[in-house]
Amino acid sequence: MMKTYIYCLLILLNILFASCAARHGASSQLDNSLTADVPVLPQNSSEKELLQKIPSAKAGKSFKIGGATFLVTNAYFAASGRECKSVQITNPETPDSVLKIACNFDGTWGYAPDVFPKSTLQ
Repeated sequence: MMKTYIYCLLILLNILFASCAARHGASSQLDNSLTADVPVLPQNSSEKELLQKIPSAKAGKSFKIGGATFLVTNAYFAASGRECKSVQITNPETPDSVLKIACNFDGTWGYAPDVFPKSTLQ
């Protein structure tokens, strides 16, 4: 009776450790995919021009490039240590505004990767 109890306990512990190890491996892969050291490229000429204006853009003051309106927030330091600014982009051709994060990547401003892309929120 005691041997059966110990045998069952060992099997349960083995299953527990195996599942914890599998989860740890999955979370490490997820973390690596969210820590990009390279900026996301601009999708159009307006976003490219915005990146050139971001360093001198006044927080809370909107401006237009092409047909789109851009509103930049105050600079802050992200967990990565980079200086970043949030940018709200409103395009009259689309009903929704888009929020992007622009950061200084070693002297060059670029867009940070979206942590929650639109396709995952639907």
